[in-house]
Amino acid sequence: MAGSQTALRIIALITGFICFLFIISAIAGVNGDVPWTIYDCGGGSSGSCEQRLGLLEFDTKFGGTTTTTKWSDCNTDPCDKCDKAGKATLSFLVFAMIANIVALAAQAANLGMKLPNYITVILYVAIFVFLLISWPIWVGGCHEEIRSTDNIDKDKVTLNVAFALAFLAWILSAITAALELGAESLGEEEAVSTTAV
Repeated sequence: MAGSQTALRIIALITGFICFLFIISAIAGVNGDVPWTIYDCGGGSSGSCEQRLGLLEFDTKFGGTTTTTKWSDCNTDPCDKCDKAGKATLSFLVFAMIANIVALAAQAANLGMKLPNYITVILYVAIFVFLLISWPIWVGGCHEEIRSTDNIDKDKVTLNVAFALAFLAWILSAITAALELGAESLGEEEAVSTTAV
């Protein structure tokens, strides 16, 4: 049984590390390089137009030119809402990242030991909650605000890679918490069977 517990903890450590990488990549979406939302604004005869929306700023690519604008410097209708949503989303992503670092350290320290690991389960549940709060803030606070703007075609506003990474990190945090809980349960079963002998 100890081998099964260790194997589950190793798998949990791997999924926890992948979760961490996804969170870091989603945080990279503060600017338009790793966008949370993309708006294909057309462009017509003058060339293509695309807006890549990050948490703190957005890039507008028109023809061959790219301009970067901070949400706080923009004065059109959804900018204030996107500025607030982006900052709130970033805050919860940072909370999740910090909790993930602590969880990974606890997991690595506990590999091969038979110590209770409930702290890691609690940390991954916290990461799950932080991520559960973060990506809906963006969707409701900015993405849907842009889609509801009068002169914008809703079908051309789509969630993009940074959103997907945050969503996948959310799923991985739940899987990692379940794996850690399973490893903990195996450890308790082993303790009961050892005392019974």
